[in-house]
Amino acid sequence: MFQSREEQDLYEAQEELSQLQYEAKNTKREMVSVCAADLQKYVEQRQNTDPLVVGIPNSKNPYVEKKGCCIL
Repeated sequence: MFQSREEQDLYEAQEELSQLQYEAKNTKREMVSVCAADLQKYVEQRQNTDPLVVGIPNSKNPYVEKKGCCIL
């Protein structure tokens, strides 16, 4: 099949490279899926206490405007 040892080595190296590239693609997809699922779980667990979702009560909000007093 191969005429020389160099051709056979080159063929084997190309096959190994293509296999490693295939595995690298699939591993990245699985990692992204796992990370996305973990992030979604984290957000869902903390959404009830998130001030951006629930809001901040005026009694605890340091940025609420002070009401002025009006004297007639």
